[in-house]
Amino acid sequence: MSDGAGPTANDTATNTGNAYLAGDTLTGANPLTLNSTYTWTNDATRGTALTLDGITGYGAASNPIVNTVPGAQIYTPQSFTVSGWVNLTSLPTRNAAVATQNGTTNSGFYLGYNYARANKPAWDFYFATADTINPGFKDATTSTASTGWTHLVGVYNAATKTAQLYVNGALAATATGITEWQSTGAFTVGRDLYNGNPTDYFPGEISNLQAFNYALSAPQITALHDQIQ
Repeated sequence: MSDGAGPTANDTATNTGNAYLAGDTLTGANPLTLNSTYTWTNDATRGTALTLDGITGYGAASNPIVNTVPGAQIYTPQSFTVSGWVNLTSLPTRNAAVATQNGTTNSGFYLGYNYARANKPAWDFYFATADTINPGFKDATTSTASTGWTHLVGVYNAATKTAQLYVNGALAATATGITEWQSTGAFTVGRDLYNGNPTDYFPGEISNLQAFNYALSAPQITALHDQIQ
């Protein structure tokens, strides 16, 4: 997700010079349709940013984006990375999702804010263990979250069944023993799906959201943070 106008957040990804994306005809073809209350903000730090109200505003692609075979929207468990700059307007007393991908009942993964992890507001990258009512969760979480611009990166490695959360270019937390299930619904920004209901709307700004169909390495994540900070 990059700059946008009106009800669309543009997908400016390119497979030029990226061997992982070679032949993937869907690269750059996944704009987000924005819904309900949102605005485009010209932020002095991050440039054009999507601002969501935390009540009804969100964006969604028309397809799943991660865990799909390159070049076709066919589900297969595989590694992926999701990153973005976020700025909470306040620390809400509820969860707030930055990026997710929906199943039928729950989102498969959640990158965002967890208001009560270890009784503290925390950045979190967590996974529902099943697409059923009241699932369990496994997560990689930090101990603190704050307002102001923060760079979040969630990395899932399908080979090692490991999830990692990076905050501002540095590894913050790791979770193991995570097996992905078929979250074949829309890739969504600014809200998630839990127990069949859309919830956890994000109150604040989101910029430079990116999704990769492979696990970025630690040096790549540091470089990603440094080149756009």
